[in-house]
Amino acid sequence: MGVLTQNFRSTVSALWQLAQLGEPRFAADGSTSLNFDDVDLLLTPSPNEQELIVSTDLGPLSDAMASDADFLQKVLGLSFAFLATHNVLVSLDGDRLIVSANYLFRIQNIQMLSELLSDVVSAAQTLDGQLGHAMAPSARMSAAKDAGQDAMMIFQP
Repeated sequence: MGVLTQNFRSTVSALWQLAQLGEPRFAADGSTSLNFDDVDLLLTPSPNEQELIVSTDLGPLSDAMASDADFLQKVLGLSFAFLATHNVLVSLDGDRLIVSANYLFRIQNIQMLSELLSDVVSAAQTLDGQLGHAMAPSARMSAAKDAGQDAMMIFQP
């Protein structure tokens, strides 16, 4: 395990300790997950291992949604509106709507990380409500559970 991977694991462990969740459980790919206010969050190291990525998958866009210019304009508008109050990115990964945030390991501020989790959850809940899009469990979340993940953990700040 490299130093940067260790940064991911120790940062997640510190977050779990802050939330009094015990020890985190990691999937085979090194990721971990938790449920925060009914939103499934996936925590993964970035490809360059300099950051922790917090993301939630709001589910697939239907063909009608993906081809509806007004709908896509609304998603883009909400994405830009979040920039004023949330440190999140709203993006499409194929046909899936994703809300994510990045936490730089060098910051070493677990309170800031917990605030990022809150930002992702808040943005996801807002998008879900504004777009009338039922939040669906992420395929990646299912894969993490299949990889030996036990029951979801609840983050309570």
